[in-house]
Amino acid sequence: MGVICAGCGVLYRKNKTINRFTISEIVSEITKGIVDKELNKLNTQNDITNGQRIYKQYGLTGIRGEVEEGLKSILNYALPTLEKFNKELSINDVLVNTLLSLMSVVDDTTVVHRASIDGLEFVKNHSKIALELGGMATKEGVEYILKMDNEFKRGI
Repeated sequence: MGVICAGCGVLYRKNKTINRFTISEIVSEITKGIVDKELNKLNTQNDITNGQRIYKQYGLTGIRGEVEEGLKSILNYALPTLEKFNKELSINDVLVNTLLSLMSVVDDTTVVHRASIDGLEFVKNHSKIALELGGMATKEGVEYILKMDNEFKRGI
């Protein structure tokens, strides 16, 4: 969120248009090289972050990769989902579907840290199924999401 706000500040100061595309571009510019600097050039095991450990083990760039790429998962998945359901569902249900859209595609290193790499695939696969069933817009989707929520609470 901070880098998005900083990007908006830069765009405003330069008197540039502020929209999802220009924000994506400026976030990418601001964070250019972060994956290389913080993940590729690791040379110590001391004080390594979970994101760095997961990168070394699985090659997942996590949030660093997301911002360096201009938050493409937000542009390509979250915002279209939000817009698709915004007029037909409650804000809660819209946001659940939006979260599912992100969970279905993002390589979330926090999930890997808290569960495992298999847990990440579990989250992504079940999120995709929930959306295929209509997410919060259908009875089947809601039932699946509730079951999925219980599975997640039990531990993945």
